[in-house]
Amino acid sequence: MRSRTAGFTSMALGLLAAIGPATGASAYWTAEGSGTASATTGNLGSPTGVTASQPTSGATTVRVTWTAPGPPSVAPAGYYVQRFAGATASPACGSSPTSLLPATPTACDDTGVAPGTYSYKVVAVLNSWTATSASSASVTVTIVAAPATKLAFTVQPASGANVQATGTGTFSASVAVQDASGNVRTTDNTTLVTLAIGTNPSAGVLACTNGGGVGPVFVTNGLANFTGCSITKVGIGYTLTATSSPALTAPVNANSFNITAGRAAGIVISSITTSPTPALGAPTGVVGALAYSSVGQAINTGNVLTARISLADQNHNLVVNGTGSTITVGLSVAGSGTVSPSTLSIANGASTSSASFTLTRSTGGGKTVTLTATVAGTTQRLTVVMASS
Repeated sequence: MRSRTAGFTSMALGLLAAIGPATGASAYWTAEGSGTASATTGNLGSPTGVTASQPTSGATTVRVTWTAPGPPSVAPAGYYVQRFAGATASPACGSSPTSLLPATPTACDDTGVAPGTYSYKVVAVLNSWTATSASSASVTVTIVAAPATKLAFTVQPASGANVQATGTGTFSASVAVQDASGNVRTTDNTTLVTLAIGTNPSAGVLACTNGGGVGPVFVTNGLANFTGCSITKVGIGYTLTATSSPALTAPVNANSFNITAGRAAGIVISSITTSPTPALGAPTGVVGALAYSSVGQAINTGNVLTARISLADQNHNLVVNGTGSTITVGLSVAGSGTVSPSTLSIANGASTSSASFTLTRSTGGGKTVTLTATVAGTTQRLTVVMASS
């Protein structure tokens, strides 16, 4: 025992001698000992008792409630809620895994829910732990749409849009059957809807190429769809409207749009003047297609008729700044008269897209002079009846 102590002391003194003079540090002994400690573990339980309140007819907010997990579960930091349509989950109550609802209260409102049948699950979250509740089981929520009260456009020409006239331009329109809150009655397949022109600045005619045309057509899932629609006459500020059976309030969200001329398809008489003033009244402001006109304007013997021929689309809308090559119009006269020039060249694309000719009645000739215009192989005629001598 003595030798061990001496050796131990000797080693300790040697250590002190070794580190003492070199660093000036001190050394000390620590005591060894033993003790006991304890820790507890926990788990995150799932929320229970999830319920969803049935809204009143037409309501789109669902009240979701649940019970927080109890002991021995640790308390969650928050929750997020999921809405299920069948097996498809969607975020509910404005919550998500990265945007939790607070731990209290254990309830939330799921707003703006579309018509349908749903169930709900609530997920408790603590740090990286999650615990999902059982589904709301047999508790499902069916959003019942309120009665239909009005029509509204969901598809139509944009406000201020320029749509070319029938034969060149088309547009689509869709009309929804809605309740007072603006929800589409997606279960409605029986309402009949008719599309029409609301504001009509130029006596245009509306047509659509879908089955049933402008209607009445049955809605499908609350929507009446019209395609291939067009309006015949150029005008600024057209609007659409719609009616239905049973009668509902007409749309109040119709856009104002414009109809412009389509592609050049023929020629029209865009103006007629005479010199001197005819005895039976000046035929001013005459506009009509040669193919359909028998103008029958009476002028004095020997007077001269000057007319302007303009390009027009198939609806007789004058074409301005059209596109395409120059159109040649050949003119000839049957009866007591002459025409000059005999050929007109109308530049399809010029600012006026028109050209003038002069028709002169021969002195002492018959009263009737027929002008024949030939364009693109098509013959069109205009009959002018001269006054008696």
